[in-house]
Amino acid sequence: MLAQCRNKGVNQMSAAELLQQSKSLLADLFHKLDTDGTGTLPIETVAALLEQLGMDMDFATKVLKMCGCQRGLSCDYKELLEWLWGPSGAPSPIAESENTEQDLRMLGVSLPHLSEDLKFEMEELCSKGSLLPYAIATVRDIAPTIIKPAGEKVACPRDNRQGAAYVDAIRQRPHHSSGPHARYATHMLSYTWFYRVCDIIAALTCFCRERAIDDKNFYVWTGLLKHY
Repeated sequence: MLAQCRNKGVNQMSAAELLQQSKSLLADLFHKLDTDGTGTLPIETVAALLEQLGMDMDFATKVLKMCGCQRGLSCDYKELLEWLWGPSGAPSPIAESENTEQDLRMLGVSLPHLSEDLKFEMEELCSKGSLLPYAIATVRDIAPTIIKPAGEKVACPRDNRQGAAYVDAIRQRPHHSSGPHARYATHMLSYTWFYRVCDIIAALTCFCRERAIDDKNFYVWTGLLKHY
């Protein structure tokens, strides 16, 4: 949904309108499935619902178990809504937390890192003939060339074995001029392998601008950067 902001001139929808559309669609699908009116659904059902909205089902299941669903068996609609968008649809900044295993699973990447550092790495690889130009390179293109290599020689903070997620690898780098490269996530992004990276970054930038969010406090959680 966020990627649609890139082509605002085509669909004439603001980020706020896209947000409301996403919430309305989720509510409609959830309540149609909630036939007994309890406000909860089995985790597998909600994962399938999120899959309809463009999220990988295995990834959706992991996310649901992390966002406080009751004993990993059922999901409460209000809890799901607040975890995805925060109270009133606007996530509040989450204070830096201790490096517990749970907290490490919730790390997000800063928008300045994506728009500056990642873009720079992509352009460097392009100049060497190892990656398509920034304007057309997709998520699928950067996964094996940038994302996976970043953590191959880094110790994972969860099991101390060699091989860490991208977000763990960049977290160990010196701070960016705008702050840490990675910290506790404030937002979650759903994507597909064939989204262009430049469109994702442009959409996130548009989202922050339209909602008056300081990009220095914007950290996005996404499966590619967290689990790849």
